[in-house]
Amino acid sequence: MRRSLMRQETHRLILDAAYALFEEKGFRETTMRALAARAGVGLGTIFQHFPDKAALLAEAFLGDIGAEYELALAGMPAQGIRAQLSHVVRAMCAFYGRRPRLSRELISQAFTTSGVAGERLRAQMEDGLERAAGLFEAAKERGEVRRDVDARAAALGIWSFYLTCLNLGLWEDKPDMDVWADRFDVLVDQFLAGIGVYSGG
Repeated sequence: MRRSLMRQETHRLILDAAYALFEEKGFRETTMRALAARAGVGLGTIFQHFPDKAALLAEAFLGDIGAEYELALAGMPAQGIRAQLSHVVRAMCAFYGRRPRLSRELISQAFTTSGVAGERLRAQMEDGLERAAGLFEAAKERGEVRRDVDARAAALGIWSFYLTCLNLGLWEDKPDMDVWADRFDVLVDQFLAGIGVYSGG
């Protein structure tokens, strides 16, 4: 039990050191040796927990960011697709906005990570899309959106709005993520209302 606790503490220590270095130096410039020095552990200890930097990046998303996402879902309104989407996106924008430089590093690298770490990151994103699709399926049952709506396509549209607002917000010199969460709401309102007559041609 004590050994397990110590391992968890070391794991957290390494991850926190990685966050600090990614924010200060950038993902590419951070070395595992520098990480070991910042965390105050041996280089071998680092590799016992994380085989490479990509694994650290995946852990960041699957750990802290994933936990924040779960909290947002837990506190989400029971119904009202617009309110549900706004709640989750505002929570995530606030999370990323607390450390914008680190967030830029994490997000920019996440979409180019390959191997096992890349597969884990893609699986997490796929899970997010499936949950969003589930929200649209439930909204169809409540009569909030048309029955013929493709829930998966709707989820992908919303996901695209979210990523666009998140990235444009974070890339500002002084990000105000509340502003971009508001812009997300505008996009969702227009999306749900529709913008014109489409004949499919």
